[in-house]
Amino acid sequence: PPHIPEDDDDEDDPTDPIDGTLTVVKTSNHEGEAKLGEEVAYTITVKNDGNVTFTNVVVEDDLTGDEWTIETLNVGETKTFEATYTVTSADILKGVVVNSVTGKGDPIPDPDPDVPPHIPEDDDDEDDPTDPIDTTLEVIKSSDKDGETVGLNEVITYQITVTNKGNVPFTNVEVIDELTGDKWTIETLNVGETKEFEATYTVTSDDILKGIVVNSVTAAGDP
Repeated sequence: PPHIPEDDDDEDDPTDPIDGTLTVVKTSNHEGEAKLGEEVAYTITVKNDGNVTFTNVVVEDDLTGDEWTIETLNVGETKTFEATYTVTSADILKGVVVNSVTGKGDPIPDPDPDVPPHIPEDDDDEDDPTDPIDTTLEVIKSSDKDGETVGLNEVITYQITVTNKGNVPFTNVEVIDELTGDKWTIETLNVGETKEFEATYTVTSDDILKGIVVNSVTAAGDP
């Protein structure tokens, strides 16, 4: 017969379920407590730990605002990114620098067309403690006489310097010269900022009797 009888057989071997695992790990180069103005460098690692390829993987650093896109991330493949952040007074007040990074993408093939594509997602937080709050307010006062002997009715001119030596801003700083009665208010004194004031005083008979002119200046504010 022209047509020989034939037969066939199929063998179906099921595979593992689709695994859309996306791993995000973030580390910083900082050890110990972060100081005001110090730069913290972050390393962000994104790895496809699943068994399907990812496309359009978006990696976002919440603290620095950096964002990266990985067009294709194959199984087992890793991508690394760098970000930097400078510690602020607000971080010092909170006592910690918290950085959160997220990564999400589209697995191929999509396990369920009816489900939104950005299912696999991972994030990682990095907490770096900051220095303790330092509210050092420095007041320096000098006179134009600089320890000289002064006579009755002689005028002494004082220079008052107020500096924020701490690591957080001050508000409502009140500077009081007890001898002259002068008062000044500094609405905001930022870290490292200095304000200068001048006051004058005329030597009296009481000062002559005491043998000395003592002038004390104080400064206080809200950190």
